[in-house]
Amino acid sequence: MQRRKFMLGSTAAGAGLLVGTGAFSAAGTGHGVSIQAGDSDLHVELNDEYEGDAGSYVTEDPLELDVEVGDDEWIRFDDLLRVTNTGTQPVTVYVGDEEWLGDDADAVLDYRVDGTVVGEDNGVTLEDAAGDNSETFTVLVDATGHDTVEDALPDTDGDDDTHTVRFVAETTDADSGSGEEDSDEDDDDDEEDDTENGDGVLEVDADNHVTVGSDNTFDVTATVTDEGHGGGDATVTLDIEGNQLEPHEETITVPEDSEVEATFEVPTVYDDLDADDTESGRHGDFRFDGTDWTVTVDYAGETDAVTGTLDVEDAAIKFYEPDGDVNCPVCNMGTKTWEDSHGQVTHANGDRMEFCSDGCIVPYVVDPGQYDGDYVTVPDAPIEGVWVVDFTDLDDDGNRTGDGTDLIDGHEAYFVLDYDASRETQHHIMGANPPSFAAYDDALAYVDTYDDLEEADIVTLDDFDADIAEEYRPNSYEP
Repeated sequence: MQRRKFMLGSTAAGAGLLVGTGAFSAAGTGHGVSIQAGDSDLHVELNDEYEGDAGSYVTEDPLELDVEVGDDEWIRFDDLLRVTNTGTQPVTVYVGDEEWLGDDADAVLDYRVDGTVVGEDNGVTLEDAAGDNSETFTVLVDATGHDTVEDALPDTDGDDDTHTVRFVAETTDADSGSGEEDSDEDDDDDEEDDTENGDGVLEVDADNHVTVGSDNTFDVTATVTDEGHGGGDATVTLDIEGNQLEPHEETITVPEDSEVEATFEVPTVYDDLDADDTESGRHGDFRFDGTDWTVTVDYAGETDAVTGTLDVEDAAIKFYEPDGDVNCPVCNMGTKTWEDSHGQVTHANGDRMEFCSDGCIVPYVVDPGQYDGDYVTVPDAPIEGVWVVDFTDLDDDGNRTGDGTDLIDGHEAYFVLDYDASRETQHHIMGANPPSFAAYDDALAYVDTYDDLEEADIVTLDDFDADIAEEYRPNSYEP
């Protein structure tokens, strides 16, 4: 086991200009590191709402992460840092790229907001102080795939084994030279991206971000300009990455010396896919790890195209109807047989599995590949979201009326390792399931109800392992 230090408090502004470091407070009461870049003011500090024991591995003056990490091991600190823009201009924030930083195989340290924020192309936008100006950063120390940690890290000066990380902030206004455009002053929708091809015939206005949901759509507007071609029909096609949905196509008539729009509103959830797709892929072509799209126009004998990438956020959605058409990937029971405890799991490629209960979700998240080919096809993609019933949503009779959109985020939930199946059946829940709760206090109240349970029985999703999986589903899980 080797102890490694990573200095978290070095900052930079503009095009990689290093402006210095400062002291942080592990208790969240210090001044933090502050940089000035024109009207921009970026603060990087320990997240006051961090749920872990930061004092055990974060030191101050300067802020350092000091952890033990063994060869071929990894440690993740969710939402450890908070980065805030207190200036009057929006900024793009990223971590300066180094060979040992990022999400590739050679890296041992990564900073994440959804995905990596290492490198100029992976920055996140923080609005000015009047808007959404703050974001939490997760820190991942990952030594997997390395013979030794030493091999993956560059040499440091002298006996100091500290490796420094630079935060970079660049203004995003059109006059800053960053290459990014501000929207018009009267345009309040910062979720759209305007792009056009080289000769200006095609311009596309498309959503940058969308959350999956029955009422949510991916909206795209393609504007075709005549550009001296004399007018005529144009075929505009929106092709979204993937192979489940056919490209969306519209034929429009372009007036001479004028322009015309083609609009697309693409649902993010489908209930009318082929039968083979009802258990997975209800998002059509939408992926959670970045969905590429292409808009193509065929006009006046020429073809032009604009491409982009959509950021898709996961959410709980309505369960598939009718009830009997979907079976649990683990036990093959109808997913709505026990509506008081069923759930959903998504993969990064967009596939969504529906489960009869928390107890079947446990072995699936421990080893999803084990269930490939049994009742479903399990994609070769990591798990994205886990959505479960909040036990406190049940009425006095132990029943629930939710349609699926009421499920809570399993990554943030608390589970009670209650193996007493008869007790759970009394609560109208299929036996042998860990009750899930959105609030820790509610989980603790459940534990306090029974003499054979204790606070140590409260766990999170990351605590599920082979032993717990086998305990809950001995006939459906192979350790």
